[in-house]
Amino acid sequence: MKLILIYHADAHSKEDSDVSYDAERPLTELGQRQSEKIAEYLKANQLNPSPIVCSPFVRTQETATIICAAIGYVQQAIPLIILAPGCSIEDILRAALNYGDTENQWMLAVLHEPDMLAILSEILCHNKSFPWNLEPGDLFAVELEVNQGHYKTKLIHSYSVGTMETHV
Repeated sequence: MKLILIYHADAHSKEDSDVSYDAERPLTELGQRQSEKIAEYLKANQLNPSPIVCSPFVRTQETATIICAAIGYVQQAIPLIILAPGCSIEDILRAALNYGDTENQWMLAVLHEPDMLAILSEILCHNKSFPWNLEPGDLFAVELEVNQGHYKTKLIHSYSVGTMETHV
């Protein structure tokens, strides 16, 4: 299974954006630029996701929408309630099984923190603490095999727009 997991780009605080609910927080201008940089990274590394899914929160949808437009993805990102805050690797796997051909194509999922950290800790570090601090816009592309509830994971790409660092 080929998965690209992205922590949504930089978003306004609830107070700064003058919204009533956390789910309504939009991206900042920095977050919009970060989303464009993520798309550039995807294109440069020939990571062509299909489908692109996200949480139904505004900041994840905006991140996904900007990425879709910048990479020329003709469909819209699919907002999924199961990817709202509190999602797990099982929810990601459910989305992959329901919406994608992840054996042959990359599925891109735009997620929230701390869910992303918990998922990466589980699939890359066998539930030990994840060794990196996550920043908005961080990307991890993994190949994942699931066998009787155990994960065999290979990290293919990681990219951080916050520091513009690339690891392969």
